[in-house]
Amino acid sequence: PLSIEEARLAAATLAKAALLGKIKGEFLTSTVTVDGLMFEAQEATATVEGYMARARVTFEEQPRIPEPTIVTATAELDLNRAELARLGDYVE
Repeated sequence: PLSIEEARLAAATLAKAALLGKIKGEFLTSTVTVDGLMFEAQEATATVEGYMARARVTFEEQPRIPEPTIVTATAELDLNRAELARLGDYVE
């Protein structure tokens, strides 16, 4: 199991990535394998890259004894009107 600090770091990273994905969108790839005209396997990947330096992250910890504590993170970003208007640069 992860330590609380490791769990918080992992949760914060996932929360920031989710927020960045909502702002910029995600690059999606999908691979389907067919063998003998029968579906065999499918793999999908979502990638997002960028900076979230101003994101505010809050945490909620839910202790579950004797199980490991569940850590949930939420990322928020405050934007002014000009910044909000520039988000259109990321939409295709």
